[in-house]
Amino acid sequence: MRLWDHLATLEAAWLIGAVALGLVLVPAALRVLTADGRVGGWHRAGRIGLAGGLLALANWGCFELSLAGFFPDLNDPGPAAESEVSLILGVAGGLGVATILALIERTTRNQVLAASLLSAIGSCTLFVTISDLTSPMRLAYDLRGVLVAMVLAAALFGFGLRGGAAGRGWRRAAWLALAGLALPVLDIVSMASILPLAQWEVAPVPDTLASQPLAVVFGSEALVVLALTGLGLVVDRQAAARAQRENERLRQLCESTFEGLVVHCGGVVVDANAAFCGLMGRPLSALLNCRLDRMLTGGPTADGESTQPCMLQTAAGPVPVETLSRPIGYGASGRQVLAVRDMRERLAAEAAVRDRARVQDLEREAEQARARGDSAEQASRAKSAFLAMMSHEIRTPMNAVIGLASTLLDENLNDDQREMVRAIRESSDGLLRLLNDILDFSKLDAGRMTLESAPFSPATLTQGALSVFAPRAAEKGVTMTATVDPAIPPWLAGDAGRIRQVLHNLVSNAVKFTEAGFVTVSAECQAIGAGEAVVRWTVSDTGIGIAPDQMCCLFDPFVQADNSITRRFGGSGLGLAISRQLVERMDGRITAESRSGHGASFNFWLRLPIAEPAVASSPILPHVHAAERLAALVAPLGRPVRVLLAEDDATNRFVFARMLKGLPIALTITENGRQALDLANQETFDLICMDMRMPEMDGLEATRRIRGEAGPSRDAPILAMTANAFPEDVDACLQAGMTGFIAKPVGRHRLLDALTDALFPPAVAKSDAPPHEEAAMTSAL
Repeated sequence: MRLWDHLATLEAAWLIGAVALGLVLVPAALRVLTADGRVGGWHRAGRIGLAGGLLALANWGCFELSLAGFFPDLNDPGPAAESEVSLILGVAGGLGVATILALIERTTRNQVLAASLLSAIGSCTLFVTISDLTSPMRLAYDLRGVLVAMVLAAALFGFGLRGGAAGRGWRRAAWLALAGLALPVLDIVSMASILPLAQWEVAPVPDTLASQPLAVVFGSEALVVLALTGLGLVVDRQAAARAQRENERLRQLCESTFEGLVVHCGGVVVDANAAFCGLMGRPLSALLNCRLDRMLTGGPTADGESTQPCMLQTAAGPVPVETLSRPIGYGASGRQVLAVRDMRERLAAEAAVRDRARVQDLEREAEQARARGDSAEQASRAKSAFLAMMSHEIRTPMNAVIGLASTLLDENLNDDQREMVRAIRESSDGLLRLLNDILDFSKLDAGRMTLESAPFSPATLTQGALSVFAPRAAEKGVTMTATVDPAIPPWLAGDAGRIRQVLHNLVSNAVKFTEAGFVTVSAECQAIGAGEAVVRWTVSDTGIGIAPDQMCCLFDPFVQADNSITRRFGGSGLGLAISRQLVERMDGRITAESRSGHGASFNFWLRLPIAEPAVASSPILPHVHAAERLAALVAPLGRPVRVLLAEDDATNRFVFARMLKGLPIALTITENGRQALDLANQETFDLICMDMRMPEMDGLEATRRIRGEAGPSRDAPILAMTANAFPEDVDACLQAGMTGFIAKPVGRHRLLDALTDALFPPAVAKSDAPPHEEAAMTSAL
């Protein structure tokens, strides 16, 4: 009888029972082995024992059910009572399979080995037990069917193991059920390969082995086990080769990438590529087992969360990086791969883009600023032109007023006439001071005020303020005193004219606002060293004082402490504003202390270099009248000096002639620059006084022509006499070849001093400039 015919004689109930028992016990044994992963010690041994017992029980149960289904007439009381060897084989086989599955790596070879061992042990247990039950009869079987049963059982168990290890949920249960079919299929197919009892003595059926020892079965099954294990080994080798090729491909990809890759488990580095090692500046061996939180500031946490960007602490210092962490199925569970990207180039590129944008913004702002600057410059030029024009137009008639008033004061006038002329002169002086303040404030506001540095005597400068304002104070009954600290160096370097202007502004206010009492001017040395001295000038008075609520705006332009002060004392409110700006331009500071009705005290500090003593000028007697001084210098010549005046304004010509009346001066007057040029080329003059603005030819062009032609007056000193009093006007005069500059309006004494200095220049320049009076540019250069 063939295998399949014999298989048809199996009763269905026993078949279902065997299959059900295998589906329950075998998956249960496999779940016991893999329930909580790999564990150690006695716990693992207990699991191996339990799983081995379940496999042995499944082996015996499936065998018993199959035996009852095929050979119900044997009346088998139980395998344990019949054969101790088969019992030992069954238990040992179950434990051996469980041990292999629990302790040995789960490769294809080992899985095939476990499946083959399970099927071989089941087959051996079956044949040993049946042989013992049927003794003394000799067993007859179909060897091919036995081997087919063994291979089929090994395949079912092996596929079930592989699928159950990789699957999850119901898929894993299906694969484990497939593994549970191994023992029922083995027993059923093996039972079907045994011949019926009537054929056990002889075996007429082809392809059967009757009366053969069981060693043939066991030997054949051993060969099959070796063959299956070898096949699993081949599969493992092929898989290893594929894995090696894949690993090499991945390694090359990881090593060739520009991003750093780090494999970490729980925040501990277990692997890294060359890019990350290069970024860190350390070899891989030095990075293994290091914690990521010590390398990255704000980097990924142990659970794989990623924060970006962060700072990587490298051997060369902190490097800004961008990170991304993902879980991977590589090695042990819980591993993460971290991608680290160097952000320096990107940040540099972004910074370059921002810089370019900023540069474009700056260029645009600069262009707008240039446009605004051009507009402001045009406005400034227009304002300067307007101020120059107004200065010229106002100073021209004022020159006549001041000049004639000064001349009249030298005449024989009665008391009433002299008082009226003095009132005219004081009013014109007040108007001139107001004009000078406006011009000074305009130049300071436009940043066109220039400062000079020359040696001067601080003691002379301080005492000079007393000599200028003492007469006015005496008229009011106010006592004036001046003190100079002996510790102050005798010579300092600075703009003495501007310092004098500040001091005179303060003293003028003190005298103006003091009705009775005293005004004190003092200079004190605050510090000295390193070639510099800090000097504090103080002007104190016992005048009306300043209310506390007015102190905050005291130095603002066009502001006085009270509106009633303007009506009572006059003034523009520019003096203190100009003084503050001048002091600050000289890197100093100015303060005020006062109480209403208790006087005021003004202080300003300047840090000035210590200078060498200046060489004294030619002897000048300050108390000698200017006219007498000029006459004394002209007398040795034995003739009057010849002076040429070029002036287009008839009133100014008349004033000039009246101021020179009675002096040893031969005056020639012309109305424009053309006439002055013709006369200078024809006659010899000792001095030429030239107005700057005249019809036909102005004073600058006439001066250049005189200096450029070989006339007899080519080398004569030329004084500019003009109402234009701006620094650029002075420069224009000097560049044209003029010797000096007299700004209108000018009084008789100042005019005579200027003419004397031009006709008889000192051998050496003066050590200290003359006291600064009303006009800003009235001294000859």
